[in-house]
Amino acid sequence: MNKNVKIVLTVLMTLLLLTVIAIFGLRLYFSPTPDYKRNNEVDGVKVEIKVSNDERKPIVKTLKLSEYEKMTEDEKSKIEDFTSGRVEGDITCVHLLEDKNAYFKFYKNNEIVNPDTIPIIEIVSHPSHYRDKSGKKDFKYELEKLSNNEYSFEFDRYNTQYEKYFMEYDFIKLKYKIEGTDYITLFSTFKSNAPDGTDFFKNEDLKEPLEPTVNK
Repeated sequence: MNKNVKIVLTVLMTLLLLTVIAIFGLRLYFSPTPDYKRNNEVDGVKVEIKVSNDERKPIVKTLKLSEYEKMTEDEKSKIEDFTSGRVEGDITCVHLLEDKNAYFKFYKNNEIVNPDTIPIIEIVSHPSHYRDKSGKKDFKYELEKLSNNEYSFEFDRYNTQYEKYFMEYDFIKLKYKIEGTDYITLFSTFKSNAPDGTDFFKNEDLKEPLEPTVNK
């Protein structure tokens, strides 16, 4: 095998390797967030979250509150981007016609625990329609304690509704204390009043916009 042939083969093999790496990278980038990245723990603390009747797992990020508060706005924004998923359909949806609630279980070293006090939920809700110029809205509530070491929260529509069917995006912050340490758990979800199979391209404008249903 002469020198020129070796050079050509080397170039072809290099191009093939780079092509394989590029294809693998693109598939990874445009694939849903894998289960092992959907819920971390810190100090053995984690929160299991069930959103409405959605079978998907939310993408959850838990940190010590003190560490989160030291982060820059850019770093916090990257966490929100992470919890909002990689591709369409990657995150959960609260199906308001079926179950308005999200359910929370708190764990320490794989054992279910009750936080020291009732956890606080902070919601940053985004307008669902381009005609809504009000911007993001912030809400703060306490979770409801259930009888089985579980907590819940009932969602509402937080923005003006302009069409028959809507989909709102919320960024959620849970703040709580376990064994004297403050933690924050973050995740994102949609809310919608659309039945399964709804074609949003055939949505209809309402004659009169509907005011938010949220009870402050």
